[in-house]
Amino acid sequence: MHQLLNVIWRRAAAVSLFALIFVPLVSAQSGSGGSDSGQTVGGKAVNLNVKQIDEESIKPLLVPDGKPLLINFWATWCEPCREEFPELIEIDRDYVGKIDFLIISLDDPVEITRDVPKFLEEMGSTMTPYLLRTLDETAVIGSISKDWQGGLPFTVLYDAEGKVAHARQGKIKLPVVRGILDGLLAKPGPVAVTELVKIVNGKRDEAVFYYRNNWMKLREEAVKRGYIESYEMQVGDPREEGEFDIVLITRYRDKAQFDASEPNFQKLIKELLPIGPVRMNEAVPDEFRKSVGVRTTESVGPHR
Repeated sequence: MHQLLNVIWRRAAAVSLFALIFVPLVSAQSGSGGSDSGQTVGGKAVNLNVKQIDEESIKPLLVPDGKPLLINFWATWCEPCREEFPELIEIDRDYVGKIDFLIISLDDPVEITRDVPKFLEEMGSTMTPYLLRTLDETAVIGSISKDWQGGLPFTVLYDAEGKVAHARQGKIKLPVVRGILDGLLAKPGPVAVTELVKIVNGKRDEAVFYYRNNWMKLREEAVKRGYIESYEMQVGDPREEGEFDIVLITRYRDKAQFDASEPNFQKLIKELLPIGPVRMNEAVPDEFRKSVGVRTTESVGPHR
């Protein structure tokens, strides 16, 4: 765990104690170590405004603001970092507005106005840049990812809820990062619950009556209240023998609507069927039906 600390202070031995402690703190209080160059890439301004942070001020930066958050730790003296930088710029360009992208340098604090902004300008970087100075490398590493051993470069991707979706020490694999980002950004698809029912004991009328006056009644009201998207009941030809006779399909707009379905239907049952389900000839469900299986499916295709 001492690797990160050695990395951060690699060049610091040549700096006086005064410059090492006091000068960076002045920079941190001012909030920046550079300025925008006026240059733009793809309509987005090149960002040279490097802000210094520490183990405390980095914490709020790790919290996504309603969209996926990609963070890359790097340094100007790290050759693999320099090699992968064009791919980071490509990601930032292709996902602009869809994700938040931060780059955090582990250069010496004195480089906040020298090598760091110089390199960013040369690369035409538009990501939001920071420079991390910390004496507690264990706390920083632990707050970022359990997969980080302190080496550079290190890239971590959080989903919109703040869970780590991907972490890699070493140069990124661009197709992998793209694939994960595309998955995180995909609009949730519709969900369908399909139940297959076999009529038993020749009680077809009782079974059909039961589902029409209970199952369908609940779903008709569920559609009105926005609890489900739609529903469908299919009854097979009584002259045809098969593994099932009735197909019950309940469709939900997305997973969020599906996740809320159980409490919503419990509420409907209490309101619409307060004394229990309506039955024909007092027949209980086990006397006229057998559930063959229930399957929940979620669409994974494009949704517009």
